[in-house]
Amino acid sequence: MSSKLLEYDKYVKPFEADIELKQALVLDNGKDVVINLNGHTLTMAKITNNYAAVVKNGMLTVEGEGNVIVPGLYGFGTASDTTTGHIVINGGNFVGQNADYLFACYNGSITINGGSFTANYCVLNNFPDDGNDNIMTGTAIVNGGEFTVTGEDEEYPSSV
Repeated sequence: MSSKLLEYDKYVKPFEADIELKQALVLDNGKDVVINLNGHTLTMAKITNNYAAVVKNGMLTVEGEGNVIVPGLYGFGTASDTTTGHIVINGGNFVGQNADYLFACYNGSITINGGSFTANYCVLNNFPDDGNDNIMTGTAIVNGGEFTVTGEDEEYPSSV
């Protein structure tokens, strides 16, 4: 299904069934993808040491009632090498089964307008500039939503 999502400049068809991705979802080349959960479940690919979804150049919007399951370590992220990746969350129940964090903003922007979010360590991490020109500060805006952190990381305390 992830390849179908990327075939279109704008994908807005509401889900008609539960979907399980087998590979990471990477948005590039100016794509504008709207995922309407429509009461269904989207299970992201279990990716080790990388993101289940990366937005490099384009916009990913998630809306509607339904679930987004993140079985891997990291969920959704904006790319560190460009400022043109944007993620907008308008709804959905996001569950990080083993996720340290669900959203990471290196560059570009992440806007959360609503939904519910459960992660082990952190729901949203807006990375600061590391001073080495490797990571530029992105923009994270939270306008709404319900946030739950379920565990502690030995090195870092839990945060939302």
